[in-house]
Amino acid sequence: MIKFVKGAGYYFPVDNLIGIDAATDTAVDLHFPTLQGLAQDDVFDISVATGKNTAVAEALIEEINFGKQVIIDCGLSGAFADVDAVVTVTEHS
Repeated sequence: MIKFVKGAGYYFPVDNLIGIDAATDTAVDLHFPTLQGLAQDDVFDISVATGKNTAVAEALIEEINFGKQVIIDCGLSGAFADVDAVVTVTEHS
Protein backbone atom coordinates (compact mmCIF):
# COMPACT_ATOMS: atom_id res chain seq x y z
CA MET A 1 0.00 0.00 0.00
CA ILE A 2 1.34 3.42 -0.94
CA LYS A 3 0.61 6.12 1.65
CA PHE A 4 0.35 9.83 0.92
CA VAL A 5 0.83 12.93 3.05
CA LYS A 6 -1.78 15.63 2.35
CA GLY A 7 -1.61 19.32 3.01
CA ALA A 8 -3.01 22.42 1.28
CA GLY A 9 -4.07 20.46 -1.80
CA TYR A 10 -0.75 18.70 -2.31
CA TYR A 11 -0.38 14.93 -1.96
CA PHE A 12 3.13 13.50 -1.63
CA PRO A 13 3.91 9.76 -1.43
CA VAL A 14 5.59 9.02 1.90
CA ASP A 15 8.10 6.86 0.02
CA ASN A 16 9.60 10.15 -1.23
CA LEU A 17 9.95 11.69 2.25
CA ILE A 18 13.52 12.92 2.72
CA GLY A 19 13.26 13.93 6.37
CA ILE A 20 11.22 15.39 9.23
CA ASP A 21 12.51 18.56 10.91
CA ALA A 22 11.11 19.08 14.42
CA ALA A 23 13.83 21.44 15.64
CA THR A 24 11.49 24.46 15.89
CA ASP A 25 9.25 24.59 18.97
CA THR A 26 6.15 25.63 16.98
CA ALA A 27 6.58 23.76 13.69
CA VAL A 28 7.26 20.43 12.06
CA ASP A 29 8.63 20.45 8.51
CA LEU A 30 8.39 17.50 6.14
CA HIS A 31 10.93 17.60 3.31
CA PHE A 32 10.18 16.10 -0.10
CA PRO A 33 11.96 16.27 -3.45
CA THR A 34 10.77 19.30 -5.37
CA LEU A 35 7.78 18.99 -7.69
CA GLN A 36 9.17 21.55 -10.09
CA GLY A 37 12.68 20.22 -10.65
CA LEU A 38 14.20 23.02 -8.59
CA ALA A 39 17.42 22.71 -6.61
CA GLN A 40 15.90 22.66 -3.10
CA ASP A 41 13.26 20.52 -1.42
CA ASP A 42 9.54 21.17 -1.18
CA VAL A 43 8.65 21.61 2.48
CA PHE A 44 5.37 20.97 4.29
CA ASP A 45 5.34 23.60 7.05
CA ILE A 46 3.08 22.32 9.82
CA SER A 47 2.27 24.89 12.50
CA VAL A 48 1.86 23.17 15.88
CA ALA A 49 1.01 24.20 19.42
CA THR A 50 4.08 25.47 21.26
CA GLY A 51 6.19 22.61 22.55
CA LYS A 52 4.23 19.95 20.65
CA ASN A 53 6.70 19.65 17.75
CA THR A 54 8.19 16.33 18.83
CA ALA A 55 4.77 14.87 19.71
CA VAL A 56 3.44 15.70 16.23
CA ALA A 57 6.61 14.41 14.54
CA GLU A 58 6.43 11.15 16.49
CA ALA A 59 2.71 10.76 15.71
CA LEU A 60 3.46 11.25 12.01
CA ILE A 61 6.26 8.68 12.11
CA GLU A 62 4.02 6.19 13.89
CA GLU A 63 1.19 6.73 11.38
CA ILE A 64 3.59 6.38 8.44
CA ASN A 65 5.08 3.16 9.79
CA PHE A 66 2.16 1.44 11.51
CA GLY A 67 -1.06 3.33 10.72
CA LYS A 68 -3.87 2.19 8.49
CA GLN A 69 -4.60 5.57 6.85
CA VAL A 70 -3.67 5.73 3.17
CA ILE A 71 -3.96 9.54 3.16
CA ILE A 72 -2.29 11.14 6.17
CA ASP A 73 -3.97 14.53 6.53
CA CYS A 74 -1.66 16.98 8.31
CA GLY A 75 -4.19 19.83 8.35
CA LEU A 76 -6.27 21.29 11.16
CA SER A 77 -9.05 18.75 10.72
CA GLY A 78 -6.57 15.93 10.29
CA ALA A 79 -5.48 13.17 12.60
CA PHE A 80 -3.16 15.26 14.78
CA ALA A 81 -4.82 17.22 17.58
CA ASP A 82 -1.72 19.33 18.29
CA VAL A 83 -1.64 20.86 14.81
CA ASP A 84 -2.57 24.56 15.05
CA ALA A 85 -3.05 25.50 11.42
CA VAL A 86 -3.53 24.10 7.96
CA VAL A 87 -0.34 22.86 6.36
CA THR A 88 1.34 25.05 3.79
CA VAL A 89 3.78 23.84 1.18
CA THR A 90 6.76 26.03 0.41
CA GLU A 91 8.29 25.46 -2.98
CA HIS A 92 11.90 26.60 -2.81
CA SER A 93 13.70 27.99 -5.79
